[in-house]
Amino acid sequence: MKKLYTFICATAFSFLSINADATIHNVNVGGTLNVFTPSSFTAQIGDTVKWTWMGGNHNVTSQLVPSGAASFASATMTSGTFQYVITTAGN
Repeated sequence: MKKLYTFICATAFSFLSINADATIHNVNVGGTLNVFTPSSFTAQIGDTVKWTWMGGNHNVTSQLVPSGAASFASATMTSGTFQYVITTAGN
């Protein structure tokens, strides 16, 4: 029983350490040039990507999803935000 308790505690602490360093990556969508800014960045598991619409009519949709990751798609929007939490390593 002591080994199971130790395993559960170690697992819980590892998840806490991943989320403790989580970053929110802000990406502007649309605007007068209808682009994503920044166009690329590096993120880690546990980070959140937050897209904010700056105007125009656009959506965000996953295309190449790593094995085990959830795909995502926002509605086509002209304002507002959409968020996705990274749960799986990949490009």
